[in-house]
Amino acid sequence: MQDSGPDRLQSVLTEGIAIALGSAYLYLITFFYELGYCTHFGVPRVFIDPSLTTILVAAAAIGGLAFSSFYFFALSLPVLRAAINPSDSLKPYRYFLVLNAILLIFGILLWRVYGISWKGFLLSFALVLLLNAVYVAAGLIVYRSEKSLRERFEAISEEQADPFDIWEPLFQKFGRPRVGLVLVLVLANGVAYLVGNGEAVRQERFLVLQDSPDFVLVRSYGDVMIAAKVDRIKKTTGNDILLLRTSSRDKFEFRTETLGPLKKEIDVVASTDHDPSLASPEDPGQEIAPAVEKDAPQVLPSQ
Repeated sequence: MQDSGPDRLQSVLTEGIAIALGSAYLYLITFFYELGYCTHFGVPRVFIDPSLTTILVAAAAIGGLAFSSFYFFALSLPVLRAAINPSDSLKPYRYFLVLNAILLIFGILLWRVYGISWKGFLLSFALVLLLNAVYVAAGLIVYRSEKSLRERFEAISEEQADPFDIWEPLFQKFGRPRVGLVLVLVLANGVAYLVGNGEAVRQERFLVLQDSPDFVLVRSYGDVMIAAKVDRIKKTTGNDILLLRTSSRDKFEFRTETLGPLKKEIDVVASTDHDPSLASPEDPGQEIAPAVEKDAPQVLPSQ
């Protein structure tokens, strides 16, 4: 028997809303991926314009990372299983296992996104020590009167809930599965940002403009191409951004060069006190604006 008119309409509306929300979330994920990439080169976020092409690029990058890292994330499974379904001997240490399972997964993600470096390893190790000191070691010190380490962990696990814990009211109101789903959706945006930023950090080959060899193509949204100024010696991108419209010219010539990895140049505030050539003879405190050609490409300072 077919559904009645109102029930069928309600079903269609529910499916339509779900499709609309799913599409909007795909654009949101893509925006955070592009934001992570553009932030590394100093491209303002107002220029980001997600489209079907950028959605496919983001999906390929995130999906490729997830597929290539599948077996590496499996390294966290023993700790994760012990945290989710601990045996009787491990139940007192469940809180410790949950915390470190999350940290292990996050560490593997950072390693796969940014690669191996001593700086990243030391920062991750310091973060692990800090969080364990705050959430575990502090409790062990409070219950130091207990005889054994197991009894201390049991006292921590049996401790009453924190009255200032904001998550417990949310769990009681909406249920743990729904709150967990929302957290996963939010964290996915952060993962997309990291993947996009990691792509920018590790990129080595760039398209260089033939007419402006000091600018490399960073991103293209619609008919707007965004290029950043590069210093080949320092391997950094400057604070100038070049905007090119494909509709303004018949063709643009590029060449591929291995320039990276590139870093963002640290912003330095210019002062006429240190450069007298920038001041006019009539007014020493007034800078002379550089001449701009009529048909020159538009260059904007990055934010």
